[in-house]
Amino acid sequence: MQTRRDVLRQALALPFLARRQSQSAPPSEQRVEIVADSDLLSEESAHGFRSLLKDGCARNILIFPAARPVSRSRASELRDCAVRGAWIIWESAPYYPRYGEPMLERLFGRKVLPPIPTSPDRLVSYVRYCWPRDILIRSFLTVTPIECPPAEVIATCCGKTVGARWQLGRGGIVFLGAMLGPQIQAEDPHAREVGLGLLRL
Repeated sequence: MQTRRDVLRQALALPFLARRQSQSAPPSEQRVEIVADSDLLSEESAHGFRSLLKDGCARNILIFPAARPVSRSRASELRDCAVRGAWIIWESAPYYPRYGEPMLERLFGRKVLPPIPTSPDRLVSYVRYCWPRDILIRSFLTVTPIECPPAEVIATCCGKTVGARWQLGRGGIVFLGAMLGPQIQAEDPHAREVGLGLLRL
């Protein structure tokens, strides 16, 4: 049985495998790796993202559903993967991060803020995406804001930036501070549209 570390190690090798195979493989043959934690929320989100894979993707992508902070060495490895051409989709768990979480800032190069309830007076709020689709998606969970330049903003909720996308070397990072995978798993058509757009970065 593979551990999360084994899966992550394989995922980190993707950019190197893709480069070695690039001369013989068609350009459309790209890969997605989903690196889930063992908790139920991460697995639920991972199932949502996996349901999109049959439609293909445009790049080498690493998806971390309901992700928790990583070690300094893992953060450096992930940054190196992005620099070499991979896109990292980091879906922040609703209970992370906390103030001064250095590994997330080391990985993202952006300030990730403490989680906030989507709405204290209602059961549901909406996340407004402006990329990869201009669309509203319901959110029932706490969201994690991030500080970034306006040009990098892809989603907002409750007046805060909760989604961002930026280039890093030949690849880049997509930060999802509002969980998307569980909404895809729940067959929300708007969440599915956004998810498919992410796979075609």
